[in-house]
Amino acid sequence: MSSEQNTSETPMADAKLTPQGDENSVRDERLTLRWRTAAALWVRRSVAAAQVLGRLSLRVYRLLLYLWQRFNAIHWPKLPFTPLQWLALGFVFGGALFALLTPPFEIGDEFAHFARLQGRPAGEWGVVAYQPPLYYAVFGQLGRVSDESLRPYLQPNPYVRPFDLFGTANKNLFLRDNQGGLPVGLPVLALLRLANVALVALALWPIARIGALIAPQRPSVALLGAALLAFNPMMMALGASVNNFAAGLLALSWATYGLMRAVRQGWHWLNVSLTLMAVVLALNLHSAAWLSLPVIVLAGVWIAACDRAWLRYGVLLLSLVALIVLSLGGWMSDNLAQHGDPWGLGGLLATVGARSMPLDVVQLLENFGLFRAAYWGVFGADNVLASPLVYLVADLVTFLGLFGLIFTVAQLYAIRDFTHARRELIGLLPLLGLALLAMILYLVALATARHAPPQMVLLFMPAFGPLLAVGLVEVYWWGVFLFMPPDRSFVRAGDAVPHEALVPLVRGNWQVLALLALLTPITIIAPQYQPPAPLTDLPSSVTRVYARYGPIELLGYRAADRRYLPGERVPITLYWRAIEPTERDYMLSVGFVSPDGQEIGKLDSFPLGGRLRTSQWPPGAIYEDHLEVRLSLLAGGPYPLRLQVTWWDREAQARVPAQDERMRDLPAVLLDVGALAVPLAQNVDIGRAFADLASGNASRPPFGEGLRPNLYTFDRYTRLLRVEWQAIQPLLDDYTLFAHVVDQRGQVVAQDDVRPALPTRYWRISEPIMIDYDLQRRLPPGQYEVLLGVYRWPSLERLPLQGGFLSDLRLIEEATPMPEEAALPPTTYRLFGFTIDENGAFISSELDVLLPETTPESTAAPEK
Repeated sequence: MSSEQNTSETPMADAKLTPQGDENSVRDERLTLRWRTAAALWVRRSVAAAQVLGRLSLRVYRLLLYLWQRFNAIHWPKLPFTPLQWLALGFVFGGALFALLTPPFEIGDEFAHFARLQGRPAGEWGVVAYQPPLYYAVFGQLGRVSDESLRPYLQPNPYVRPFDLFGTANKNLFLRDNQGGLPVGLPVLALLRLANVALVALALWPIARIGALIAPQRPSVALLGAALLAFNPMMMALGASVNNFAAGLLALSWATYGLMRAVRQGWHWLNVSLTLMAVVLALNLHSAAWLSLPVIVLAGVWIAACDRAWLRYGVLLLSLVALIVLSLGGWMSDNLAQHGDPWGLGGLLATVGARSMPLDVVQLLENFGLFRAAYWGVFGADNVLASPLVYLVADLVTFLGLFGLIFTVAQLYAIRDFTHARRELIGLLPLLGLALLAMILYLVALATARHAPPQMVLLFMPAFGPLLAVGLVEVYWWGVFLFMPPDRSFVRAGDAVPHEALVPLVRGNWQVLALLALLTPITIIAPQYQPPAPLTDLPSSVTRVYARYGPIELLGYRAADRRYLPGERVPITLYWRAIEPTERDYMLSVGFVSPDGQEIGKLDSFPLGGRLRTSQWPPGAIYEDHLEVRLSLLAGGPYPLRLQVTWWDREAQARVPAQDERMRDLPAVLLDVGALAVPLAQNVDIGRAFADLASGNASRPPFGEGLRPNLYTFDRYTRLLRVEWQAIQPLLDDYTLFAHVVDQRGQVVAQDDVRPALPTRYWRISEPIMIDYDLQRRLPPGQYEVLLGVYRWPSLERLPLQGGFLSDLRLIEEATPMPEEAALPPTTYRLFGFTIDENGAFISSELDVLLPETTPESTAAPEK
């Protein structure tokens, strides 16, 4: 009983001793107890949900394991295909996906090749005009299509942005009613694409044989070398388009294979003759194949020197020259007469355009990034990137392959006294020469022309693929050798890791590449050209506005409310609705304008990224239009960004008038989109004397816990006050910063209220912002003080100054103290006091101590 009485009486005793004001602490304890109870309940529910999810996951795993076991228990009939044939089938399947899911003429220069096949005017051929004529002569009869059949697919997109890898709009080269895949109305195009896919598939066999020749002791090299070609997404895209690349690749693959056989096995008339025919065929199909001639000639010299067959080599060389003259003499003479060189390089350079500035290191690094991406996959008009996972895996494969290749060459050179090492090293030299010359060709084209397509080196995949395969297998071999050491009873070093141990690694390598390549046309290519689906309603996060442009309404927009730098891309999403159907295709123009009306960034485009013209919009449909407008590098600032939205009638060459909901004309439609801020260094004033707003170790209290003045300077002659402000935490509102001059009665006799050019909600923490105040009003004789303050607009609500009246922060007490009735309010900050004498002279002992009398010079443009 006594213990019960104690527990019940203690709170009563405490209640008598607790002051009235401590009820808040009791309420806080109750809230804390409530939060603890809620937290414990949440933890119990989370644990229960995790247990349910765990049991469900375990059941799903058991079900999948059971299905997998049942699947493996089925005795599936084994198809009689070799691994190389499976690679060829995989490439054909992937190439067919690319061919069927890519709209007509949306792969590189496909239309130029198709136009030449058709015999259309030479002005439509572009750079294709300088390619050898054999491919177009052979396949020209297949490319005959009437102009009526082509008309729906040949409306060029004037706003296409080639080579714009990071843009989001106008990826398509042509406009059409249906931006989907290959239409049924162009069966000839489908036939030509699939024929090219088959030609590239036929090139896999000689490439695999090249791998077997350079690494006979490691059969995995042959399969992996072919897989690096078959499951390269860029190779699939090029093979699935109408061009002379596939035929040139096939011929050059056979020529390279014949050359490697001759290097390995010596002079044999049948091999040499077939190689000679393949070389001439490659030269007649693709102009880049000419780069292989130096390697072929030097390899022939090596073979002739080893076999002492100089006479036969001379006959071979003369035969090569004769065949080139007979087959390409007319084409070379025409190029020589028109462009000054037998290969048409002068005309090609004139068509592409010469580089205006010399190639420097920065541009070289930028182009290296483009080359790295384009080697594995840059589609469309060189403006559609593959999945980042493709580049990640490709970078890993390339790095490991190059590292292993360099290591292999270094090993073979170190032990070149052994016969087998010398033979393997000599076998690698022709491929290394082809790869090196291909890179030199690209660098020369890069330094000469305004644009050098990186895909031009893919014609030398018969060299790149086997070389990378050699390096990868070497890395895998050493990985198995180091992490799973074999039995030390082996006799030869090459037998330390058996071929069977490398097969899972090699198979896993090309299976990952195959999966990424086969997913690319489905996940990257097809969505890029599909028209967007209409929305049923506006999302809740949209800023609603209204403007009507003829049959189209602007319902709202969405943009990140943040600060941007010159040259940065600003993403904006606009929401349109079609009021009524129209037969016209309107053009959209959006651009940023500065406060003085200057254009600082513009984007002309068809709406919805050029994927669906306005003539195809159904009435009542709402569309989400994602745009990116790049700010000019020469844009000044800072100031709020305003986006002007305009529609144009291309047929009438006139602007579509904008109206509001009451059908009143709007002079312009401007949307608030963040703010433009110059780099920090441009906001810093240098070469001036500043006074600190605090003395000793005193702190500088902020206004409203967010804005704080740090330093100031004052010109006694112009009465220009410059104050450095700083945000000490993120600001959510736009504030007005004022400077007041008050007399002895506290009346404001001069003032300047400044709304910063960069609104305060865009200020970064601890960023110094200079604000100028013009206080040049003539004042009668008397004593005055300069005060700083902050208020919200338009409510005029002043922010309180944290720390009270700041009487303890006066810098220097005036000789004649201010009366008590002029005490500073808690919403202002006192800078300094001054006196105007009978002669109108400015006197301030505070400024004489803190700021010696100088006439400051304007250096950097401050915020105003």
